[in-house]
Amino acid sequence: MAIEREATAKAQIKLRLRETLRADLAEQAKQNECSLNTEIVMRLQNSLRDEQRGEATFGSRNIFILVSLVARLIKTLENKRGKKVCEDVDIFPVALNGAKLFWQVMLDECSSAVSADTIEAIDILNLNDQIIAALQEATSNKSAEYA
Repeated sequence: MAIEREATAKAQIKLRLRETLRADLAEQAKQNECSLNTEIVMRLQNSLRDEQRGEATFGSRNIFILVSLVARLIKTLENKRGKKVCEDVDIFPVALNGAKLFWQVMLDECSSAVSADTIEAIDILNLNDQIIAALQEATSNKSAEYA
């Protein structure tokens, strides 16, 4: 039986997360001059707000999540290459291929249709390096085939 709570009530929860994530959040909190709790709450609120806006904009949570993935991959590639997407014409197609690869992996790993909740449950940021490495390997294999 669910306990009814007032909308203004504050809940205290126990949260388990990797130490590296906790340290990253603590560093961001320090830079933003706020507590770790405030940093986490702000990020959760922003995430929900962005997701609602994304669903309203794209008409689908799945599309919003994939567009967000492409944006994250672009940012990761920009950081790795030291160039912005407008300076390196290869970044955008590699990011799109990365999102495609991610979607294919999701379809292979899930026996039923992939839902937004399934995608959301995966830590996309931690997959960026794996996706980029797989793309680089696939690209080098194709290059070797044509050589």
